[in-house]
Amino acid sequence: SKDHERLEQLQPGDVGGACPQVKVGLIQTRLSRQRTCEVMESRGNLEKWREAVCDWLVGSRLIFGEESISLRLCDTLEGALQKPDPGSTLVGLLLHRVPTISRSTASEFV
Repeated sequence: SKDHERLEQLQPGDVGGACPQVKVGLIQTRLSRQRTCEVMESRGNLEKWREAVCDWLVGSRLIFGEESISLRLCDTLEGALQKPDPGSTLVGLLLHRVPTISRSTASEFV
């Protein structure tokens, strides 16, 4: 990830002028289906869309990597799925999260 690359580039003492004794680390977590469902339930997201949102997040993570997903997407995905034709909105959302993929790849995923 970009964060991991940035941390590797840091040299001791380069952390924004901090003293050399300061240690910087990257905490990595994995967003699980269970956690996603818990968050959506607590936010009041409609049960009708929870499974589809979870499927999107799991599929996106497996194909495009961890940086393609976030809990902030739950509300956005739910809103998109409620539209009569959500395809173009979902393609745009995916391209925004993963700008290195082509529009045709995003369309195939959707």
